[in-house]
Amino acid sequence: MAKRNCAVIAFIAFILMMVGVRFSFNGLINFTRDGQAYYCYDKFDNEEKRDEIPLLNARGKYEKVELIGGVKRARKLIEDMRVTIVKREKVDNIEIIYGLSPFLDTNTTTTFGTINIMMAISGEKLSVGTPLLKGSY
Repeated sequence: MAKRNCAVIAFIAFILMMVGVRFSFNGLINFTRDGQAYYCYDKFDNEEKRDEIPLLNARGKYEKVELIGGVKRARKLIEDMRVTIVKREKVDNIEIIYGLSPFLDTNTTTTFGTINIMMAISGEKLSVGTPLLKGSY
């Protein structure tokens, strides 16, 4: 009986640990619960849009969150996610920031370095994608 109880306790501990891991590495949505819209893209670039930020991210896919707050919100996100800025550029009235965050587990290599987060700021609008922004911004 004692062996069976130990096995049940070990199983429950394992399940709780896996749930904790799933929530701890939850991509952008750990930092952006107030987004206007959430998008994810599969390997064929099919877009799925949700009007609310989901509880769990779409693992293994590109993600995009639309936020309000412009530069101020981008600075806070960069600070909260400990983003190292790899490159900045301005295209017309859109400021684009490429960076690397230790909180995101997917990345891509570009001509200017490895990145896993991309932000586009236009006025008070902020689009954030991982590892790159897909779709319009």
